[in-house]
Amino acid sequence: MRRLVMPRRPYVSTYFSPDRGAADIVIGFIDHTTTTLDVAVYSLTHPRIAKAVQDAHERGVAVRVLTDKVQASSKYSMAGALDEAGLSVRLDHQAGSMHNKFAVSDAALPSRAVALGSFNWTKSADERNAESLVIVRLRAVVQACQDEFGRLWVANAP
Repeated sequence: MRRLVMPRRPYVSTYFSPDRGAADIVIGFIDHTTTTLDVAVYSLTHPRIAKAVQDAHERGVAVRVLTDKVQASSKYSMAGALDEAGLSVRLDHQAGSMHNKFAVSDAALPSRAVALGSFNWTKSADERNAESLVIVRLRAVVQACQDEFGRLWVANAP
């Protein structure tokens, strides 16, 4: 009997914008999440990315979103809509900007990964700005980002 061998995904994948599909990569990253998704993102105004986050929540993924308090108050921010849809959303109230841009997917599973880089989750980042996005599937990097998210989540408890 012939054994089917699935190709391994690379430990690190790199993407860029503008106009090179970085938003589609983020959406695919979210769509492949099965259990947990922790998002620390400075600005979240891209409607398709916000929909992917909400869809993950609706399919049973435990989603937590932390965003910058000033950015969350902008008229284009999707943070309020996600909060109203029942997702766990917190606004950073620490001094200065919460300028992180990372998301941890399935931290406790072998398929764990983190998406990080300069890429804000905005249409401007996808269509106009020179941005970078890296998907990392290395346990130590994913764990470091998960630990940082946990620290920020607790520090910004209501």
